[in-house]
Parts: sequence; C-alpha cells; structure tokens
Amino acid sequence: QCLIKIRAVPLPPKLAMMLEEQSDLLRAMDRQKGQLTSNTLEEVDKLRKEVTKLLDSEEKLAGTGDKIWSLGPKRCGPNMLINRTGDFVSSEVWPGGLVTRDNSDTRTDMESSLVQGFQLATLAGPLCEEQIMGVAFVVEGWEVKEATAGE
Repeated sequence: QCLIKIRAVPLPPKLAMMLEEQSDLLRAMDRQKGQLTSNTLEEVDKLRKEVTKLLDSEEKLAGTGDKIWSLGPKRCGPNMLINRTGDFVSSEVWPGGLVTRDNSDTRTDMESSLVQGFQLATLAGPLCEEQIMGVAFVVEGWEVKEATAGE
C-alpha cells in the first residue's frame, strides 16, 4: 500500500510556453540520452539554466530545477513531475546526472509506475481526455506501508 502526497502547482506561463516550443529538443534529449552531440548538449544546458531560473522565480517551485523527474505528456510536454520527497533519489530528466539507487528501497521498483501514471494523467487530463498544459506535479511525500496479515 502506498501513500503519495502530490501538489499541483501552475507553472509560470513563460516556462510552459518555452517547454512547448522546445519539445523537439526535449524529445531528442529523452530518446538519445547518452548520444547527444556537443551542440545539442549545449542547447540542453542552456534550456536547463533557463528552466531553473523560471522555476526559482515562483515561490512554490523555487529550488526544484534539479529535481525534475519527468516532463509530460510523452516525456517532452509542458508539464513537470518534481521530486520533493526529500528521502527518495529519483532519476532526472536532464542528461549527465548520475543517480545512486538504493535497491533496498521498495519505491525504486515502483518509480516507473509513478512516472507512467503522471504521463497518462497529463496526456488524458481529468476531463474529456484533454491534455494538461502548464502544471507542475510536486511529489511531497511517498511512503510504502507494509501489508499486514489482515489486509
């Protein structure tokens, strides 16, 4: 049984538009993580700095530029999944980040399911299967409770 606390926070409009405009770069970044050219890596680094600056301008999102877990929908959209759990080290959206996994943490096995849920939610949205645009989903807590014999 999992208990996940997620807060939806609007992204600064300029950031949402920038992510939308840079979708080709973000798609390449996702699909070719280890094989990006030096020019593309420079573009990604420039984008990362701009994203971080815009996130820092928003009080509820300040300091989250290096905690972006995923973009969505389709891993290159104008929405963000941000890891602010404090005790779980997640994968990063930006290339080059080394993540040391704690394989004893049961959440490691569930991480892809959480990210996939975010992808589906941003693709279909809450109503009429309309894509969501310009929302940061901040994961503030994630606990796994061991099942007891009665459950």
